[in-house]
This record gives sequence, C-alpha cells and structure tokens, in this order.
Amino acid sequence: MTMRDEYLRLMMGLVGGMAIAVAVICLVITGVAFVVS
Repeated sequence: MTMRDEYLRLMMGLVGGMAIAVAVICLVITGVAFVVS
C-alpha cells in the first residue's frame, strides 16, 4: 500500500460517510414533515 492509496481510501470513506449522513438527515426531515403535516 502506497501513501496515495491510503489517502484515496480515506477520502472515499469520508465521502461515503457524508453521503450516508446526508441521506439519513433527508429521511429524518421527510419523516418529521410527514408527521407534522
């Protein structure tokens, strides 16, 4: 494993984590809006 490969893996992990977090937040907002309306 070279340094660049480790860096790319770390970046992919961060991007994946952020995508999951955004999806969860969207689901929560949609759920709250559905319950409130």
